[in-house]
Amino acid sequence: MMKLSVIQLAQELLRINSINPKCLSEWAKSGSEKHVAEWLVNYLQPFGFQHEYTPADAARPNLLVRHKSFQPELPIVAFEAHMDTVDVEGMAIDPFEGEIRNQRLYGRGSCDVKGSMAAMIATLVIWYTSRQSQSPFNLMFIGSMGVMHQPVVESWYSDAGNFGLAGYDAIIWGAGDIAQSHTSEEFVSLDQLQSAGRVLENFAAQCERYYSSR
Repeated sequence: MMKLSVIQLAQELLRINSINPKCLSEWAKSGSEKHVAEWLVNYLQPFGFQHEYTPADAARPNLLVRHKSFQPELPIVAFEAHMDTVDVEGMAIDPFEGEIRNQRLYGRGSCDVKGSMAAMIATLVIWYTSRQSQSPFNLMFIGSMGVMHQPVVESWYSDAGNFGLAGYDAIIWGAGDIAQSHTSEEFVSLDQLQSAGRVLENFAAQCERYYSSR
């Protein structure tokens, strides 16, 4: 399996219809987070990653991804992103083409949140395929089904609120400008995507230094 860049990963994810099935359009009838989960599993397996579906809903699973070298006694650092998008009604662009124009990647979910997900997946693959020794922590990915309900902690809804309420440290972070989310011409700039990949690679390296010193 060829390693995809952050931009290539984002394009592939954008081409998948994962509209939250609670939306009302005709497009939503064929949308599901499961489509994204299945694509991620197929992409990651050749790089030594294993997966588990948690049955939140038969057609809308949560996805847990960990490397085959996972050590249960080691600390866990997890990247998390929701796999659904909002509806595509009223969009002025093709929501699923993954078009690149004027150094921007357009499509539903490019900003919220498939661009950031692409950076997470790229970092996960780089982290484990470039290693010569065991990582001092487990780096994982969690793909969550969207719930589309009112905010828990923040003034906007974020999965981080639920993690925080469950007692886990959580950081809200992502590529792009949140003002672009859910717009009729939703996009994320290519330089933001590439920067997101570098930020997460640096974050993983900082975690390695931290856990190696403990």
